[in-house]
Amino acid sequence: MRICYVQEENSLWGGVKVVFEQAEALQARGHQVVIVAKDRPPLWYDVRVPLRQVEAFTRDSLPASDFIIGTFWTTLRPIIEAGRGSPVHLCQGYEGDYSHYAERQTEIAEVYRLPLLTLTVHDPLTWMLWERFHKKAHTVGQGINLNLFKPGGGREQAGGLRVLVVGPYEVDWKGVREGLLALKALKEEFPIQVVRVSQFPYHSEEARLGATDEYHHHLRADEMPGLYRSCDLMLAPSWTQEGFGLPALEAMSCGIPVAMSDIPAFRAFADGEEWTLFFAERDVAGMQQVLRRMLRDTVLRARLRQRALQVAQKYTFARVAERIERVLMTQGAL
Repeated sequence: MRICYVQEENSLWGGVKVVFEQAEALQARGHQVVIVAKDRPPLWYDVRVPLRQVEAFTRDSLPASDFIIGTFWTTLRPIIEAGRGSPVHLCQGYEGDYSHYAERQTEIAEVYRLPLLTLTVHDPLTWMLWERFHKKAHTVGQGINLNLFKPGGGREQAGGLRVLVVGPYEVDWKGVREGLLALKALKEEFPIQVVRVSQFPYHSEEARLGATDEYHHHLRADEMPGLYRSCDLMLAPSWTQEGFGLPALEAMSCGIPVAMSDIPAFRAFADGEEWTLFFAERDVAGMQQVLRRMLRDTVLRARLRQRALQVAQKYTFARVAERIERVLMTQGAL
């Protein structure tokens, strides 16, 4: 099949990386795949499929394809109007719930009502689309690079346990502020080091909060596994708006126990609760309680580590590509 992914930008976001890795997995299965974006090739990821930069998504700029996959709400009308292939929507999160798009909620909802074949990265999004828009979507799943995100040999724990928080402070629904407040209070009880990584430079408000000991900015995708493995725990405090929460799964695949908010995206990782410890969304005291247990109990951390590794192993892009292929061939226009 000839498949074209269309995305607005190639900036450092988990959803952008997912597009790259889906495209690479489909190419590995023998399909002709290209990515078209209004952006130059990224410096943070080595894309292994053809990538074209265009000024606009038009009939002239998009290649003739069997399927044109829009990856963001702003790409959906253009891929329909271009008429260069059967239009498909890859949904990794509902943009209408994001606070920075509050003034465009009506416009986003209208786009989501368009009659498009829709793929999602997990069941909560599939269910949400049915409940809100009565739209039948197809869950194709999520993947990680298990050759890259894998356990290390352990680390010397001199200086206290290292707790990682991933994501931009500026995006409220990532829950970073609440997570840092919880960790700041725990520093009075434990000799922990708080490690942060974000796409953006160190924010002055985060600096004033005084919880962060180590800050990493705009790391390449292949630098993230080493950062995960340098830490002992991860805190994932996202709100319900979270589309998937890829860093939490990547950390689990590296053998890092993760404490996470009790939201649909994280609950969908696996059945049961033996692979993580959940806390209520935006509950700073709940975060402290869960982290306190993990910091004190080495046996608990070891158990969570082993179970998390088992959960992460089922998330491969080879499986995602197989599901995408099956949906396109059975539900698409071919």
